[in-house]
Amino acid sequence: MPTDINSFHNVFDQAVSTGFANIQSDVYWLFNIMIVLTIALTALLTWIWGDWDGLIRSLIQRILLIGFIGYLITNWHSLTMLVVTGMTQLGLKAGGSGMSAQTLWDDPSQIWMDGITLSNKVAAVCNGCGYFTDLKDMLYYFVGSICVLIAFAVLAITVFVATLEFKLVTLASMIFVPFAIWQKTTFLSDRALAYVFSFGAKLLVLALIISVGEHTLTQLTVSPTPQIDNLATICFFCFTLMILALSAPKLAGALISGGPQLGASAAVVPAAMLGGAALTAGAGAAVLGRQS
Repeated sequence: MPTDINSFHNVFDQAVSTGFANIQSDVYWLFNIMIVLTIALTALLTWIWGDWDGLIRSLIQRILLIGFIGYLITNWHSLTMLVVTGMTQLGLKAGGSGMSAQTLWDDPSQIWMDGITLSNKVAAVCNGCGYFTDLKDMLYYFVGSICVLIAFAVLAITVFVATLEFKLVTLASMIFVPFAIWQKTTFLSDRALAYVFSFGAKLLVLALIISVGEHTLTQLTVSPTPQIDNLATICFFCFTLMILALSAPKLAGALISGGPQLGASAAVVPAAMLGGAALTAGAGAAVLGRQS
């Protein structure tokens, strides 16, 4: 499965890269139209108001702006990736992770594999348990391993969807960059640029959550014998990671706005989701036990 996930990610990445090449000529056409309109309006307003002294200054400002916007359009894909990968690397570094930002972007299945490894360790605790004498412990650990798997699956999917979302939106936002030339339409390009940095903040927070979780995961030990408190600690840790990952957009919003965004209510929906999955798994195990 990880190979399939990475293959799909690579195919999607190639499609987005092709998309940038496909629309670049159209973006340049719009860019040229905006240049003509801007220069024509500048000259017209100068002629109407008679401000010939400010004409040279205005033209120099427009030429510098046109050159900068042209540079942005030509390198939009690489520049946006540079911003977000840099902020992602900062998040990983802040959490003490040895993972590179490129690995997080290109190999999101690694998170899923870590979840499978931890889930197998939890499930393996009851390998030596008796089916009738330790049925309660087996049920607890079965449900616990399912909860671990679900939590890491949600974490991996969150990272995977975030990377795909960024590439899609930056591809779509490229068409708005030429509007930065004219003051009346800069609000369109401002939103495209603001999205890049706000999404970079989201990935910084998400990378920090993953790196801190990775570091904490190495400190967790799975008891070789069934111990409910040890199982509860592991599930609590995985559940916390899942909540933080799902709340990454709010945390990034708190970083930008400077105000707290999370509270106890932030855990309600993820708790209900994980609890429902755990109850379903437990009910299934109970039914199987009765049938046997």
